[in-house]
Amino acid sequence: MLVLNCKKMRRLVHAAAVIFLLGIALQMVLNLFEPGDPAIPGLMPYLAYCALVTGPLLLLLTLLIALTRERKKGALASAGQSISLSRYSSSD
Repeated sequence: MLVLNCKKMRRLVHAAAVIFLLGIALQMVLNLFEPGDPAIPGLMPYLAYCALVTGPLLLLLTLLIALTRERKKGALASAGQSISLSRYSSSD
């Protein structure tokens, strides 16, 4: 849950959820009418599909960003510890 401490990451997760819910809402509207109904614009099925795919992809992007940030922090922390340990051992 450390990733959600950052405001930008939280906003990205919320945006992904809203986009996914928009796709579900559009799909429900499409299911209420028959396919090819003139009341539904021709672009609407593609828009619903795009929203349903984009939401989870944004969540995966958030996960990748979180993993790379944690890996960098861990590498920097271990490098800092090894440098500080080498300073103490060389002074003996």
